Amino acid sequence: MPPSKRFFVVSALLLISMFMRPAAGLAEQETRPLPEELTTAITHLLALTTQDRPVVDPELAGRVVSFVAEAPDADYSPPAVEDTTAAFCRFDLPVDLERFLGYMYNPAIPGQVFSPSSLRTASYLPVAGEIRTPPAVWDLTAARQGPQTIRVAEHEEITPDQFTGAYYGYDVDRTLILLEHQGRPAFLSVARQRDVSDVGKKGAALGSSQDWDYLYSGEKGLTKTGLGWVDSFMYRAFSIAVYVPPAGQPQALRCGVLKWLNAGWAGINMVQRHHILAGMERYIQDLRLLMAAPQLPSAQSLGERFAAFGRLSQADLQDRTRTLLGSLHRRYADHPLLDRDTFAAIFDSDSYVAGLTREQMLAALGLEALKCALDRSCQAPEVLLDTERADSGRPVAVRR
Repeated sequence: MPPSKRFFVVSALLLISMFMRPAAGLAEQETRPLPEELTTAITHLLALTTQDRPVVDPELAGRVVSFVAEAPDADYSPPAVEDTTAAFCRFDLPVDLERFLGYMYNPAIPGQVFSPSSLRTASYLPVAGEIRTPPAVWDLTAARQGPQTIRVAEHEEITPDQFTGAYYGYDVDRTLILLEHQGRPAFLSVARQRDVSDVGKKGAALGSSQDWDYLYSGEKGLTKTGLGWVDSFMYRAFSIAVYVPPAGQPQALRCGVLKWLNAGWAGINMVQRHHILAGMERYIQDLRLLMAAPQLPSAQSLGERFAAFGRLSQADLQDRTRTLLGSLHRRYADHPLLDRDTFAAIFDSDSYVAGLTREQMLAALGLEALKCALDRSCQAPEVLLDTERADSGRPVAVRR
């Protein structure tokens, strides 16, 4: 076998074995299939993402809500959808539904704010020629008149994958549903990836998942040693997230997420169930931390601060971004990835910052402000707006 071909085969086997390896701290557990009556309901909900004006069957949607609210604790395996790998998880949050929606589904607050270890950016796209956004204040009583639906579209860019270092950008169609089920309000977010993602690019998670410190090179490939040549993609992704107050507990929230994913290279799905669960665990940790944080400003205050940040000039944004990158470089000066040309170039040239979009710079500055607000490794308070500093001199959250 020629050396070049041998290298390709060995590298391919390495990539496959890397994806197959269970994540640290996670083990594959025996699962049971979801109740059969949920299959029709799931098909119905996923189909809503393709309808311009979605029409919800409340009985079918209610089946999924009931399952999330009442099913016994167990590991379940969702039904197969278009050659994807599937996973399900359920968890509770110490927040009522109205407050949750006011933060999570508010057009003034960028979608990545409450998913800092999962999303780099999230922004709205046109649907049928218009930008549609959810309301800033959700009327839970409206659900008594029947399901309320909003179809939105978003462009998302995720944080670097924990296994390969790759990050991806893609478009999503999402249908948001507010309904009343058995006398209590419930909210569903149903999403479908539109097309194959952009090619994976080399990124790095510099600390733990709760440090929220990432690098984005803009260079295609995988960060994993020996696999920089791989052109990887997210081929298909679907999700159904359900949020409903537990019976008799209106100040809490029972949550369930069903997720399907097909990602890899050369058309091969490399995703294993434990990869999805690991991503869900990071998402849940973020939500719990943020929703329970006493320092978290009100949703209205956050929206106002993002608007103020968004009014900064391009030159000002670039200056603040350079300052932020400098602090990141100092904090991780001994990290081995920073010696690679791919990542060293981020700090060695102004061309990197010049190539960032406003959305990417605002997201990076907003993430630093979030950490400062929560007293979590605030490294560069000088990038925040002067008007957003606390009387004590400690900066508070300033995001786009």
